[in-house]
Amino acid sequence: MQGQHVERLAAVPGIHNVRSLGTIAACEIGGGEGAYLSALGPQLLAFFRERDLLLRPLGNTVYVMPPYCIEPI
Repeated sequence: MQGQHVERLAAVPGIHNVRSLGTIAACEIGGGEGAYLSALGPQLLAFFRERDLLLRPLGNTVYVMPPYCIEPI
């Protein structure tokens, strides 16, 4: 199932280098300027937090990982 979503994400303009390994997926947003040190990282983190999304941006690369430990609500 994740593979289908990763394939769809690869077709979105502005999204590059979409990849996955096991349960982890990653993609780069925008151009490659700055990469790991891109100023886009903190902006993405603020955007995700405002929407209660737990995603991990490192520079312009966003990593999506499932929680490995959850409790019933």
